[in-house]
Amino acid sequence: ERDTQAYLKLDHDFHYVFVKYADNKYISQAHLLISARLLAIRYRLDFTAEYITSSNRGHATILDMLKNNNVEGVCNFITHHIGSGFTERARKLLALKA
Repeated sequence: ERDTQAYLKLDHDFHYVFVKYADNKYISQAHLLISARLLAIRYRLDFTAEYITSSNRGHATILDMLKNNNVEGVCNFITHHIGSGFTERARKLLALKA
């Protein structure tokens, strides 16, 4: 059984780690500006069990690469990870908010 609420919290926390440890006021300010909107959009989406599993695997891949100091691999993988997160419904919701 999928636990969408737990997934959303873990997903938010995972991404926030990068904002926090960037230690960059501009990134922090940008995050403050968009985080509420992104959370609102994400709560309107229906995440399948397959999507949640894939996303969590992507996060684990990123962590493994970081542990192995594979920064180039992370940079390459993030493009795939971000792109796979935007379903057609998410694109439509983002277009409505723009």
